[in-house]
Amino acid sequence: MIITEISREDIKDCLDIYNYYIKNTLVSLEECELEIDAFEKRIGRITEKYPFLVAKNDSGKLLGYAYLDSFNERSAYRISADLSIYLDREQTHSGTGKKLLCAIEEEAKKRGIENIISIITSENLPSVGFHVKNGFVHEGTVNNAAVKFGRYVSVSYYRKNLKNVGKGRYDPAALSIRPACEADIPALDRLLYQVQKVHSDLRPDLFRAGGRKYNDEQIKEILSDSEKPVFVAELAGSVVGYAFCIRQQHLGSNSLTDVPSLYVDDLCVDESMRGAHIGSALYDFLLGYAKDKGYYSLTLNVWADNLGALGFYEREGLRAQKIGMEKIIDR
Repeated sequence: MIITEISREDIKDCLDIYNYYIKNTLVSLEECELEIDAFEKRIGRITEKYPFLVAKNDSGKLLGYAYLDSFNERSAYRISADLSIYLDREQTHSGTGKKLLCAIEEEAKKRGIENIISIITSENLPSVGFHVKNGFVHEGTVNNAAVKFGRYVSVSYYRKNLKNVGKGRYDPAALSIRPACEADIPALDRLLYQVQKVHSDLRPDLFRAGGRKYNDEQIKEILSDSEKPVFVAELAGSVVGYAFCIRQQHLGSNSLTDVPSLYVDDLCVDESMRGAHIGSALYDFLLGYAKDKGYYSLTLNVWADNLGALGFYEREGLRAQKIGMEKIIDR
């Protein structure tokens, strides 16, 4: 991959990428596609003071671009700049965005810029996840700041201080974990589909592709059951994780004691936020909740093929309690 300053022959390819996001998404809050003359003038204005970089593959195909612009025209804001990164839609999760970000950060430092700031629509969780993983901190959200496609859109501000680069962790003060409510059901649905995909990819013989563990009516029933607490992790106004729990206690058993256990029926972090320690925050919250409620233990099940989940829970200090085994019958 080659990262260079933008040239005149790159402008049309950059515009094609940008116009896709204008026309089809809430990533950009422009509403009308740009003509090439207007886009060229914009680039000319930006590059008078700020870097505008493009990424290309070895064949010369443009994969994406990144640039800095004025955060505020008043002179005292000269240590801060607004960041934009746009990728060809086939380049998400390819590493192109990370390489562009590293390059633009170096250019920012050369210009004495200390803060780079991204303004992200709150529904754009992939972008939120990208920024959090790369050291940006959520600084605030303006609710219902815009209208596009007939919908109100909230925007969040994420900042990275280039003089004090973090480790890609969210600001703990910006994350809240609370009991779920019915208004969270669409977000819970989204995450349940993600969990189902993980399971159906690992064990298509057991899990239906495109399904989910609970439908909306079942979720409503669970939310009304005090023996089945559900919690959500919320960042910048968006639900980024959940934990479905069940109180378990063996009363009247001939062989088991009656110590109560908090069984974690399902724990999920949005795929765009994995690696940002949201899962650890959820787990720590559940441990504190279990302790406060007088539970003896916290338990959960993990599919043996889900090595990522196994590794995560082992790092959090869980150990195998019992092991389920199977033999698939030859046909």
